[in-house]
Amino acid sequence: MLSTYFKKHKVFLFLCLIGIIYIGFVLINQEMKFNELNDNATKYQEEILQLKDEVEMAQQELDNISSIDSIGRIAREKLNMVSPTEIIYLIQTNESNMDSDIDVEISVDDE
Repeated sequence: MLSTYFKKHKVFLFLCLIGIIYIGFVLINQEMKFNELNDNATKYQEEILQLKDEVEMAQQELDNISSIDSIGRIAREKLNMVSPTEIIYLIQTNESNMDSDIDVEISVDDE
């Protein structure tokens, strides 16, 4: 009796088997895609936290250099700038030593 049922519904059972296999592949594919998106979300959240830290550090640095004294100090140290009232003296030393470069000492006097 069971074998006659399979013989009569051969096409229907074959289509059901193909449908079940297709659903299995779709579910596996969706699970893999979900895991990939989850990993990407984790990476992006870590990157967001890192960028927030960088923004906070930059804001603190900006707050630290916002005063006129800080701006002047940075201009002197990093850009070698001087104020109009300062006089710079260059002193040459080690003239007898021909193998080395000329040493320069900078002395700044505020008037």
